[in-house]
Amino acid sequence: MDIDSIRQMVQNRDFIATKHVAARMAQRQVSEEQIITAIMNGRIIEERPKQKPYPKCLIAGNVERKIAGVSFIMPLYIACALGDTLYLLSTYWERPRDWYRS
Repeated sequence: MDIDSIRQMVQNRDFIATKHVAARMAQRQVSEEQIITAIMNGRIIEERPKQKPYPKCLIAGNVERKIAGVSFIMPLYIACALGDTLYLLSTYWERPRDWYRS
């Protein structure tokens, strides 16, 4: 997987947010803008190229997060699948121990 290809898809708005990621965004107070920023300045930290139906990866990128009115720069993690489009699968502020089971 190539982060530049993923960034190009994001720039072209060629991505789909799954229902699961939408629920996690609401639950974890993550905006679409924060996800885009994390992908644009982040890096792939884990790959699952043999996953079906599409290869998956975990991207980590630093974004601004406000907690109780105080701004912090924190890593945001985005689980993605790369097919004809980019599928946003989930998002986390802290990296889970096992973000995706094979």
